[in-house]
Amino acid sequence: MEKRCRALFENALDAILMVGDDGRYLDANPAAVELLGYTRDELLSLTAWDLTPASDLEAAKPIWRAFAERGSYAGDYRLLRKDGTIREAEFRSVANILPGVHLAVVRDVTERRQAETELRRSRELFEEAESVAHIGSWEWDLETDELKWSRELYRLFGVAPGAFRPSYASSLERIHPEDCAFVDEVCQRSARNGTDYAYDARLVRPDGKVRFMHARGHSVRDGDGQVVRMLGIAQDITERKREEGTRRALMSRLIASHEEERARISRELHDGTGQALAALLMGLRRIEDSNSLKEIRAVAARERGLVAQALDDLGRLARGLRPIVLDDLGLRAALERHASDQAWLFGFEVTLDAEGLGQRRLPRDVETAFYRVAQEALANAARHASPRHVRISIERDRQGIRLAISDDGCGFDVDRVPEGGAHLGLHGIRERAALVGGRAEVHSKLGEGTRVSVLVPLPDPASSPAAATRGRKSRAVRRSRLRR
Repeated sequence: MEKRCRALFENALDAILMVGDDGRYLDANPAAVELLGYTRDELLSLTAWDLTPASDLEAAKPIWRAFAERGSYAGDYRLLRKDGTIREAEFRSVANILPGVHLAVVRDVTERRQAETELRRSRELFEEAESVAHIGSWEWDLETDELKWSRELYRLFGVAPGAFRPSYASSLERIHPEDCAFVDEVCQRSARNGTDYAYDARLVRPDGKVRFMHARGHSVRDGDGQVVRMLGIAQDITERKREEGTRRALMSRLIASHEEERARISRELHDGTGQALAALLMGLRRIEDSNSLKEIRAVAARERGLVAQALDDLGRLARGLRPIVLDDLGLRAALERHASDQAWLFGFEVTLDAEGLGQRRLPRDVETAFYRVAQEALANAARHASPRHVRISIERDRQGIRLAISDDGCGFDVDRVPEGGAHLGLHGIRERAALVGGRAEVHSKLGEGTRVSVLVPLPDPASSPAAATRGRKSRAVRRSRLRR
């Protein structure tokens, strides 16, 4: 019997240590020698405290006392090897297998713990990625009807993991009533035929809010070719859908505006310029038929007035399409004229501070974008805000050049701006800013006015190499003048 016990001791895969009452090692099997990196003789000269990391000594003392009181103990322990490395271990100990001799069986679980840590970290990274992308994943066991959701999927559906138990039926109940039959048909067909699917649908959260999701599913077959599981993802695409709706509304408005503008130009050309040219043609025919120099002069004088009127009408049409002053004199002059016109039309005061422009012209597309943004902001203020004063400012800093239009009107709640409608102008401002690589911001509160700002990244002329060269030349000129 003693030989059998010794054979088990020597050949066990787990480390086995015999410990005395004072914590000194009395015996160690080959597995313990390999685990700890000491020879058997070296181990027999050490105590349990010698193999405990210094940072764990205070925590180890209660474990030893609990072992003495209970007569057995099981738990986790960290072991200090001879080479200074630390190993994670699970151990079981039994007291007094012989008088004053205690048995400890130790299993090295370092690699397993590291794998568990890596798995946990991978899961955390996966959940973080799902959260950033607003994508939740799921797994459906068709045989047990068990449905597993990732944490992000609970957030997408607006339910808590502990309060909601996902199943195919309960998930389907969350789909918008108008989309429910379609989603059920797609999923059931995929489960029967093993085909993958993708669809967009609406879901209704418990608070009544509707979200749009894009779902994809993949079938998993067993060895017999039967579909036994389905895997898939669901992504929150609500913001994308809203942006698509806004773009459609903007496009519709743009098309309608173009048609209205074409109709207006057509009417003005027909009623104004067309009539003047028709009268001019008749006058020319009268001149051809007339033999009286006095009558020819009278007709010519009248025709000069018609030509002047036609030119004035054409100029007004051209300025309406794009102000010539913007191309000829630049953004400052165009904003001054437009601000003056709006102040006269709507009865509020407009001030312009364009010192940030300096003496250099902005790129043509930026000037156009700023002018159109100011147009839209002033029009919005006139239609909705009833302000007494509007301020337009252009400033330049390290970030770029910024256009800001502020008013002291009634303001509105930015967070509750409806999609489309009268507030499409704000979306248009954001689109214009994006087209020139800029960013638009709208700040407003009820009763506190509105501020619309557009920042476009542009290099500061003062920091450019050419400006530095000009600065060096000007300093050199000043120094030479001083010397003279």
